[in-house]
Amino acid sequence: MKKVVFLNKLDEIMEIPSGSIKGDEKLSDLRWDSMTVVQFIALVDEEFNLSISASDLLKAKTIPDLVALLGDKITD
Repeated sequence: MKKVVFLNKLDEIMEIPSGSIKGDEKLSDLRWDSMTVVQFIALVDEEFNLSISASDLLKAKTIPDLVALLGDKITD
C-alpha cells in the first residue's frame, strides 16, 4: 500500500479531515486513544493480513513508528 493511502486511512480511523496526517506526527498530538488502537489493529489485519504484538504497538510513539511496524507493506 502506498504511504499516502495508509496515512489517509489513519485520518479516517482518527476521524480527522483527510490529508491531515503528513507522516511525521507524534501520536500524542493526534486522536490516538484506545478506540483508535483497536481500529488500527483491525486495519492492519484486514488490509495487510498482519498481527502486531501489543508490546510493539505500545512502543509506537509516532506515525513513522506505525509505518515501521508494517515494514515492506508500505511503499513510497
